[in-house]
Formats: sequence, structure tokens, C-alpha cells
Amino acid sequence: MKKTLAALIAALTLGCATTESAVPPAPEKPSAPATPPSAPPSTPAPAPGSPPTPDADFRAQKPAPLPGTPTFNAPVPVMKKLKNGTEVWVIENPAIPVVAVEVLIKSGVNAEPIAKAGLADLVVSLLDEGTKTRPSAKLAEAIEDLALELNANAGREDIRLHMNSLTETLPQALDLMADVLLNPAFKPEDVDRVKALKITALEQKKGTPYALAADEASRLLFGAKHPWGQPDGGTPQTLRSITPGDLQKFHQTWFRPNNAFIAVSGDVKADQIVKLLDERLASWKAKPLPALNLPPLPELKARTVTFVDKPNTTQSQVWVSGRLPLTAKDPDALTLRTINFALGGLFTSRLNMNLRENKGYSYGVFSRVEAARTFGTMTAMGGIVAKNTAEALKEYEDELARFASGGVTEEELARSKNAYVRTMPSRLETNDAMASAYATAAFYELGADYYKTLPEKIAAITPADAARVAKIVTADRWPVIVVGPAEENAEKVKKMELGPMEVKTIPSSGGAPGAPVGVK
Repeated sequence: MKKTLAALIAALTLGCATTESAVPPAPEKPSAPATPPSAPPSTPAPAPGSPPTPDADFRAQKPAPLPGTPTFNAPVPVMKKLKNGTEVWVIENPAIPVVAVEVLIKSGVNAEPIAKAGLADLVVSLLDEGTKTRPSAKLAEAIEDLALELNANAGREDIRLHMNSLTETLPQALDLMADVLLNPAFKPEDVDRVKALKITALEQKKGTPYALAADEASRLLFGAKHPWGQPDGGTPQTLRSITPGDLQKFHQTWFRPNNAFIAVSGDVKADQIVKLLDERLASWKAKPLPALNLPPLPELKARTVTFVDKPNTTQSQVWVSGRLPLTAKDPDALTLRTINFALGGLFTSRLNMNLRENKGYSYGVFSRVEAARTFGTMTAMGGIVAKNTAEALKEYEDELARFASGGVTEEELARSKNAYVRTMPSRLETNDAMASAYATAAFYELGADYYKTLPEKIAAITPADAARVAKIVTADRWPVIVVGPAEENAEKVKKMELGPMEVKTIPSSGGAPGAPVGVK
């Protein structure tokens, strides 16, 4: 048996080798494809002039170009008001049995004392950690039983509580959301546990150049005495100083119906959701709000360079960031957001094509425009190969100066308009996105028809508008922030003579960058 099997294997091996060697090498320029001897007979070729397949004529046609002007028809919400005075916008969308609700509180980080930096973020992190009637574990179990999504976050100017629920369990879901909104317990043991997690996260932030650059940009743009100028989430010292009493006071002061707005999107009628909300928020009463006493923002008269030393990193975060003389309601904000697509809002934008595709200094450099309720900012940013930090910064300077002096070309403007309109379906793709987007439009006082009329407003932007608005980008006076290895780069950046340069260390205990190691 062994001999027979060995002979069979040898025969098969020999057969394979014989077959392979029998195939002649293909000629360098064959006049027709060679057919291996082992291939089955080929199908007869079609007669000359006849199509090889029934749809050949269709396949030979070049697809028609997409319409030059994309269209998008956004809904206009139904506008209602609760008995306690809270305004409610409802987008009725019965496509799927889901409802998203967003409660927006019109105060955020701007309402926290400097000595309690991180207070607003800690409040929202503890909202779903137990209420006065539901301990933390019971609340988590109830949320899970309903397949409910419930989260909150704090921004510079607002706080948002967001809920996503199945339509069939909407009443029960609203019960939980109302309990979380009105009755957070802020139990000492929960507060201590969440504070410890936050402090750990601040320690981890020291290893994230992007987060360090963002903190430094906030300090420079808004000032060390302004709540927005503090490190995101506070510092270990400020977090440790926050007590359950501080949390309760913040919540009782700012979480009021006269300081709130509600947006709803999903499988629900406007009258139905208003009735459900009225029943659950009947005890939510208006109360006078204290005035915010915020310091003036620092004037950015002369450029400074801040270099946060992070040794042994292969990349540097390089940011050029400045404030803008506009807010969300300013028509020029829309123009700047539109032409920013050409500067740094797309993969094919000027900044990215220059620094990534042409120079090879980065995987991606982009620019961002933020036009909010009371302020505006613009930032060019990216991760740069560390050894090319100074060279990349020179390209930032050139591109920002070219943008400010000439705006964008007509071709770039047309491409930017199309890009902006084509982002809208994804921005309003889900009920969650709709609720958040319309809450933003209401908070910024843009009108209920903002997204409905946005495409025509974008289409109306002219090259003259673009050139005029681009001039507000006075980047030659904006702070420069670099987070990366200073030993091999700080001197190169200094030689660019952009302005006074400060080199700082990474803090030893979280928060913003620490003491200067040299002022040059």
C-alpha cells in the first residue's frame, strides 16, 4: 500500500511538472491571447460588428455628470411652547419608530467660576449617576431595560441632555429623562468616583498633543482669567475643590425652563410630544437667572509663539488660531464657513494638498471655523513630521496670507458651495442629528427655516463676498502654538521671527502646560 501511494504521489508530481513545462512562455507582444493546452475550448467569437453582450452599447456610454448645483430640502420644524414657557421645536419624521429629544441649557462653561474649572463638565457627567428616587445602579438598569440612549455634554455656551428612544417606550423614556434633568442626586460617593475618573483622564491628556494644543489655544484666545481660557475639563486642583454642594448650586441656578430649549425629531406628533413633556416637566419652574460677569477677551494685537515641549515625539501639533469679529448670526459667518472648504475644509483643500501631497510634511492639515452665539474663532491645525515643524509652519503662513489677500478663485468657490450643500444630508441624516442641529439653530437664533433656506444662501455668495470676508483672517496677528520636541525645533521656529516665543513644559499634574523653561 505504501509503495502504491508513493508511486501515485510521484506520478501526480511529475504530471504537474510536465504540464507546467509544456506551457510556452508568452510572447512579448502577442497578437492574440495565448490559450493554455489545458484550457477548455473557448466560446466562438461574436461576428464582426455584433455587440459582445446585450448591454454593450449602454456600457460604452460615459455616465452623465452630476447636476452642477446640488439640492437639498430640509424640513421646517413645528414650533410649540410648554406650559412652563420652554420653547419646543418638533420635526415629525415617521420613517422609523424612533424619537430623539435634546434639551439645551443656555449656559455652559461660561457659568462656572475660575476656581471651579471643570464644574459644568462634572455636572453633566453626574446627571445619569443616580437621581433622588433612583440610585445609580437602578437608573442604569432602567435605561438598559428601555434600550434607551441618554447622554449629556457641556460646551462653552451651553449644556445638552440628549435622549434616543423607541417610539413604543417613549412615555417611560421621558419619565427617566425628566428625572435625570430635574432630580440629580449628586451623592458624595458618586461625586468622588467620577472626580477620580476625571482626574485620571487629565493625567492621560498629558500624552495627547492635540488636547494640549487645544488647551493652549483656549488660554491665548480667551485669556487666563476667562472660564473659556481654562484647560478643558479643569485641572486636578480645581476638580478636587468641587463639592456636591457646588454641583447642586450650579444645577439649581442654571437648569431652569426659562434658560432652556427642547428639540424633538422622530416618530411622534407635535401635540403628542408637547403633552408628554408638559406632564413630566410640570414641576420645572422658572427662576431669575444671575447675570454672567465675564472678563473682556484679550486683544490680539501682536503675534506670539508658544512652544510646548514634548520630547521624543515623532510629530508636532502645529496650530495657528485666532478670534473672528463675527458670530453665528452674522451673514459673513456663512461666507467664511463656505470658502474655508477651499482653504482647509476638504481633503483637496489648499492646506492639505500643500503640506501633505506636495511637501509630505503631514498626514493631514485642515482649518476650522467656529461661529457660535457670542464669539467666533478660526484655526489651521495638523500633525506635522517633527523634523519639518518649522518648514511646515512657513507653509501655514504662506497659505493663510494668500487666502486673506485674495480669497478663493471662482472655481474654488463653486466647488466649496457644492461641498457645503452636499454635507447637509449627512448632518441631518438621523433623528439624533436633526434634534442636535435644530437645537443649535434655535440657540444661535438662526430661525426655524435655517436649514431650509441654507442652500440658496450658499448659492448667493459671490466672488466679491468671498474676497471681502477673507480679509478678516488676520493670521499675522494670531497666536502660534506648537506641541512637540523643542530641542531640535524651537530654535528653528525662533529664527522665523514670527514674534516673542515662549517654551513651556508639560505639566507634572495635568491641566495646562506648566512653567516656562525659557522665554526667547
